[in-house]
Amino acid sequence: MPAYLMLAGQRALSDFRLARLLEQLRRIDARAGGLQAHLVYLAWSDEPLTPDARARLAALLEAEPEARTPEGQGVWVVPRLGTVSPWASKATDIARNCGMAGVRRIERGIEYRIQARAGVLAGLTGRARFAPPELAAMAAALHDRMTETALLEP
Repeated sequence: MPAYLMLAGQRALSDFRLARLLEQLRRIDARAGGLQAHLVYLAWSDEPLTPDARARLAALLEAEPEARTPEGQGVWVVPRLGTVSPWASKATDIARNCGMAGVRRIERGIEYRIQARAGVLAGLTGRARFAPPELAAMAAALHDRMTETALLEP
């Protein structure tokens, strides 16, 4: 049975680039208070990877073997659905050459985390959240529609 794995990677953008993107997001919704961007690796294999294979794949990709719990609401920007990126083709070949024959495909994307400013609108929970249409409007500013797809769910 096919299995899917998501691994967290290193920072994707510089502080300068994050600041510019945050300015754009604030023009869309003034409550945007913070922005993070990390690489994310998506692996599709014939069966669930063993802990050893998972650790080897994480080391190969310089990813974190354990999931992290970042703050804010997520937007995942991946290569356009229905396409295979050149990066994916090469990364999959490398993984197979490293003895991971069961790996069908590895893809790379960016996980953005948008933090909303807390305030009166945060309600009783003390946490402000964006509604799906607000988050979708900001996601449009984070990707190139010609080559990428923005997802609101992992």
